[in-house]
Amino acid sequence: MRALQIHKRTLAAAVRLDGGGLVAGRFFVDGEGEASLDALLRLLNDTERSFFPLANAKDEGVRFIARAHVDVVWPTEPVALNNSITASARVVGATVDYGDGALSGDVLVGDLHPDRRRLLDALNDARPFLVLQTEERTYLVNKARIRSAHVGGTATRSVA
Repeated sequence: MRALQIHKRTLAAAVRLDGGGLVAGRFFVDGEGEASLDALLRLLNDTERSFFPLANAKDEGVRFIARAHVDVVWPTEPVALNNSITASARVVGATVDYGDGALSGDVLVGDLHPDRRRLLDALNDARPFLVLQTEERTYLVNKARIRSAHVGGTATRSVA
């Protein structure tokens, strides 16, 4: 029976929903060892899932959140980043406008093909979420919620 066990770790994160709602809790991510941003990104980019379970920080219940209504997710505890994501390939000074907010920072594109590492390539990649790093934190942005994006300039609104 032990061979059938599925090992999950939890990762504390905040979720900004469309309409401005904010939910804090713990995502269940696959894998052994430390929970990482990569594991959270794999979960969010799993296109077979329409909903994600999140252990609610307030009442310890489990909430199921629809991907279609998630604007942005960010870890609320220190997490490790994989070398493929943090590779030197990044679009510096990108701004994405989504829902009722905007973020400016670097879009990490190290896991894309070396010939396809522009902001447009990251936006058109089939995976639903992209990684945007600011000085304060790392965000996972739902591309389906992005209205526009550009390189240069600064955001006037933030998610927190």
